[in-house]
Order: sequence, then C-alpha cells, then structure tokens
Amino acid sequence: MRIGLHVGLTTVGNDVLEVLSANQNALADHDWTVAPEEHDFLPPEEEPQNLARIVAQTTDGWASWLPSAQAAGAVMSCVHLGDALLVGGQADEVVAQLEEYGEVSGGALVRRIDDYIAARYMLELFAGRVRRLSDRELAGGGPNNYFPRISRWQSACGSKFRAVLCPSTGSDAEFVVELLHALGVPDSLHLDLPDAPDIKSVGAVEAEVLRRFNRVMKHNGLDEAQSQTVRTSAIARLTAEPNQRPFAIPTDAANYLLDTYEESAKELAESMTPDQAKTFLSRDLPLDVPVEEREVEGCLESLAAEFELTIQAKQPKSPGDQALSNVRRLVRKARTARIQEDSEEYLRCSRRVRRRLIPELSEFRKQGAGQQATAAIPDRVLQYWDPSPPPDEMLPWMDSWATVGMPDGTHEVADYERGLAAVVEAAGDLGRRAFEASTHPAVRSDLFRYAELHLRGGWYVDAEHEALVSINDFFPWQVEHVLVIRPNTERFPNGFIGAVAGSPLMSDALDTACRNVLDGVEVSIVEISGPRMFSRLVHQYMKVPSASFVVLPTNVVFGDVMQQVHNEAAYKAHGHWRHADI
Repeated sequence: MRIGLHVGLTTVGNDVLEVLSANQNALADHDWTVAPEEHDFLPPEEEPQNLARIVAQTTDGWASWLPSAQAAGAVMSCVHLGDALLVGGQADEVVAQLEEYGEVSGGALVRRIDDYIAARYMLELFAGRVRRLSDRELAGGGPNNYFPRISRWQSACGSKFRAVLCPSTGSDAEFVVELLHALGVPDSLHLDLPDAPDIKSVGAVEAEVLRRFNRVMKHNGLDEAQSQTVRTSAIARLTAEPNQRPFAIPTDAANYLLDTYEESAKELAESMTPDQAKTFLSRDLPLDVPVEEREVEGCLESLAAEFELTIQAKQPKSPGDQALSNVRRLVRKARTARIQEDSEEYLRCSRRVRRRLIPELSEFRKQGAGQQATAAIPDRVLQYWDPSPPPDEMLPWMDSWATVGMPDGTHEVADYERGLAAVVEAAGDLGRRAFEASTHPAVRSDLFRYAELHLRGGWYVDAEHEALVSINDFFPWQVEHVLVIRPNTERFPNGFIGAVAGSPLMSDALDTACRNVLDGVEVSIVEISGPRMFSRLVHQYMKVPSASFVVLPTNVVFGDVMQQVHNEAAYKAHGHWRHADI
C-alpha cells in the first residue's frame, strides 16, 4: 500500500482539505482513500499547551484505521497535525509508524508569505524587522514557523519528500493536484477544484484595514462566531473591486529571508533548485509602498459604520511613549539602511536617535557625562558560556557582536578557566574560593562580568542577546557606565553593562557577590550575584556625587530594537538561573 503524507501550511491547508473532501468518491474509484485528522477541536488560545494531545489522538486513530484499509493507497492530510509535530517532535515517529503499513512519501505546499493570512504569523517581517531564523526556530521552537515544519518532515521522509510552490494569489487547488500526483495519486483524476477564497485578493490597504477591524470587533464585544460572520462580510466588501496594490514583503526583507532560507533550512532547500528558491521569494515582488494613513482610516470608518460598530477613540501618546515610538521607527530604518549599505541614511538615523530622541525617553537618566577625566568605554564585547563550547543555536547570536555590535572592536566568549582567571586577578583568594564554590554557571558568569569589566572595561552582553545595531553608533556617551533599567521599576538588569576599567561599581559588585556566595545567606541567584543584588548597588552608586552614567530603558535596548533577546533559547527551558536556588 502506498501512503501519501501531506504536510499543509496554515495559509494553504483549507484548499487541500476541500480538494480531498470533494473528491473522496473519485479517489475511492482508484483504490485510494483519505485519512482525516481525528482530534478534538481546540480554540487557538489552547493549542500551544495541547498540541501533544492532538498528535496522540490523530496517530492513534490512524493506527487503528490503516490495518483495515482495503485500498491501494492512502492520503494523509496533516494540516494542523504539522503544527503539533513541530512542537512535539514526533515527525520521525509518525513516518516510521506509517512505514509499517506501506511505502511513505511526503510533501508540502509552500506559499510565498505575502498574503494577509500569513501576515498574522510574520508581523516582524512585514514591519521590516528582518532577522535570521534561530537554530531553535529551525529545530521547531514554535507552532507557526513554516520552514522548520517542512524541514522536519523532509528529514523524516528523506528523498521521498517533495515541495510544491504556490503563487501568492488565486487558488492553490491546481498545486494540490500537483502535490497529490507527487505523492502517488493518479494524475488522471478529474478533481473538483474549489474557488480561491476572497481573503487572497486583499491588498496592502485592505490588509491594514482588516487588522484594525479585528480590533474594532473586539472592542465592541463581538464573540468569535459573530466576529467570523462580520469578518467574512467585510472581506467580501473589501475585495469587491480588483486590487491594484498587492500586499508585499519589503524587498530587503524578502532578500534577507531568502538568505536565511537557503543557509538554515538546508533540508528544504535541497528539495528545490536555487532558481526555484529564488523564484519562491522574488517572483513579481512589488516594491514596498507605504500605505496612506488617511486612506486606511477612511476605509475603516466606512466599514465600521456599515456594520454599526464603534471605533474606539485614539488616546494621545505621552511624550515618553511618542519618543519610544520614534526611536523604534528610526532604529528600524537605520537597520534597513545598514542591510542595504546606505551609509548616509544609516548615519542620519543613528545620529538623530542618539542626539535627540533617546534623551526624551521617560526612563533616560544621565549624570557625569562629558567629564574630562572620564575615559571612553573600551571597544570590546564580553560574553560567557560554561561549560564550553556554547550550543549551536547560540553561535549566530554571539557572532553578531563581532559583525554588527562591535565590528571595529573585539569580541570574546569566556569559559570556566578564563572566568576563573579574571576573578582571581581582580579579587585574589576571595575570588578563587567564591568562583570554585559557585554551583551554577549563572553565578560564575556574574562574577566574571564584574571582574573583567573592573579590570579592563568594555561591554558585557548575555549570551542569548543578538546585536541588531552597532553599540558605538547608538551609545556614544563619554561616561563610566551605561546601564539599563526596566520601565516603571527601579530594577537594573545585569545582562547588558558598559563600564570603564577601574569601575568602582564593578568592584563593589564583585566583592559583594563573592561574599554572598561564601556566606551562603542567600539562596536565589538573583539575590546572590544577579539583578537584585546588582540593582541595590546601582542605587547606592548613583547617589555618589562623582558617579558617571547613562541609564536606558530596556524596551529600547532589548525589545527587538537595538538587540533581540532570544528568550526561547533551549537552555532556558531547563535549569535556567531564574528557577534555580543555590
């Protein structure tokens, strides 16, 4: 028995289901039968924590169904199961199970991700916030990552996997037929093909209107069933006239994603020729044209009035919130200019951010800047990983500090031996005893950063941080310390610190952390050597008249603006310092 395994993407899955459902009798005439996904319905908000249950229900159902199937072949539709397997990691297990009953082939429909539905899962991309997919994402770190999902099936099915490319508009049905043929279903079948849904005809303006319209329905208290009815009517209204401005990925984002796709999703790339891969992202890609705000608002008001919905009045932004918005907008423009090698635009944006906008942020503080006696913070970035070497998923983030964060300086990743040497050099026998007594690498990392910054100065950055802009282009102040603070709190994280050599704050932090380790009074890492201990010392330091520092809010430094913090890193799932006691 031949088994065809379809792995659907969310954007194209419904077409596949409709083709299979509409043609079950025709398939049966050719001795093929269709296995449905048999699992409980889960509202979207419940899916992440219940995906493993979806896998178990469907695969259990297939296990009882396959032995009794009197057919020459079977087609498995795995549209939602593909999401579950991405998280649960059972793709190999399912393929092995199916191979007990027959020869297995696998395939996926791949749509260019520039239609409205896909935008829900690719908001970073469509906003121009381009980034490389992390190794964790490519290994299956979330339910809506397309490339990891397909790569996992490719790995499980090997050479019997095929990827079929779909256009960005119109019905996918003919490509469903192409995939079914690749999976072994006779191409002589005359399948009934469904019409393309209206949603695939929306353009750039309509996509933005629908995004805001969803928010309007929520504010008006519509439940999901009511919202779906209204949404369907709204889409029909918005697509009544032919669209002249298709929804598009920014060109630089598409090219950047193409690089990511070819470099990282190697298993999938092997199923396509380089020309196919280039076509996949570049075919008829329109330039990114800004949407006129007045046109969007006018269309939204008309749509809301037609369905008797009230648009919530916009609340004016505070000066601090407006400054934050402006910083984020200009930093994104600067990053795009860097990718496009437009040095003039990059310089203009970075200069405006650091000179005019950052000082307007609510949490920004500055003291002792420009003092003649203050030396510059050295051009070096320090990180720590223990035990060495760092996991593969961390390497691209760490490497970004040499290529983007400090391209004209140095970058060093210290390990246990290097950390011990620095702590002993800075704190002598006290440091040696504390470092060797530390049972968690997070404590040793804290001791190293305080010691090395005190000895030689520089910038310390946690290992899961990825550089998106150059430190020197955005943090040029002549101060002894650059610190970050969590907005609306008095907490100073120690995952990003700039300091000059001889820093009294770093010296106090090292001495206090060493004594906390050896005294054994505290049991939580945040209290022994981490952010809470560090915050108390920062408050003491800032009261000293000679203190020299700049303080920046974390939502500017970390929030995927100047740095991206990969909180989904695998090491954080087990034994992370936040959940560890000493």
